[in-house]
Amino acid sequence: MNSYTIQILSDPALIQAREHHFDRMRSLFAGKLSDLPFVLNGRTGCGKTNIYEDPETWVEEALDDLAEHAEQLLDPHVFRPQVIETWLYGVHFVDKILGAHVYDLDGASNWQAHYLTTPTGELQPVDLDTNEAWNLAVRAARAFVNTGFTVPLFGLPVIASVLNIAINLYGQEIIIAMYSDPDAVRHDLSVINDLLCDMHRRLME
Repeated sequence: MNSYTIQILSDPALIQAREHHFDRMRSLFAGKLSDLPFVLNGRTGCGKTNIYEDPETWVEEALDDLAEHAEQLLDPHVFRPQVIETWLYGVHFVDKILGAHVYDLDGASNWQAHYLTTPTGELQPVDLDTNEAWNLAVRAARAFVNTGFTVPLFGLPVIASVLNIAINLYGQEIIIAMYSDPDAVRHDLSVINDLLCDMHRRLME
């Protein structure tokens, strides 16, 4: 990581500018409209290393990339938050953790997933400590936190809603089972929801 990255990504002036825009956003959501439209156009850092092989190096490269454009935060009218977003397995991150066959359709990170072949009601809790996909996310998050940088934001992998994940895993079968075998559906939804809560809790820590 170069010296400019270390300097700029903890610059108090950029932190102040970011917080100014967050204040503007809070006012907008509180119904306090300004004379100017609120424009949000964030920027994500890009690493060149394969994140699935070396997430730590990918994070470092992505931070160097962000540093080159971090002063965009000083724009008083357009909010350009600087963000590290790992996007592991796209929208199928949780599906991968739960055992679905997740694959890159065309080699361009176009992630797809096959439905589980097991029937509803048999989904088992996951041991996150030994789960490869989860540990990639943890390694990336730790690499970011360990820098101590305060300007960039860290975007979590896609931890979608419990119903979204259930349909990703089973397709229409989970909807049919809501009528034909509701106890099985309740079991699987409970397993998924507990996992989602656990992942959020761990990433916040």
